[in-house]
Amino acid sequence: MENGINAVLFWGIMSIIIGVFAHFIGIYAAMNAIMMANDISPAIVASGYAVSLITILFGLFILMLSSILWFILRWKYKSIISNS
Repeated sequence: MENGINAVLFWGIMSIIIGVFAHFIGIYAAMNAIMMANDISPAIVASGYAVSLITILFGLFILMLSSILWFILRWKYKSIISNS
């Protein structure tokens, strides 16, 4: 039971790691596209960077939700164990 509760936190941490990894893949692809373009607007670069941050934001959101869920489940599990 306790391993399952800790798995919630593990998957939340994995979501932020995957989000950061996807961010760097997106930035790498964007930099390659910028190198191939002759002239590119700074506004387009800024817009692309903002879009690449979405993966990190979703990862952080999932981490926050899983941390809250982990805390609640752990608290309930500890109260059940102490009452037994």
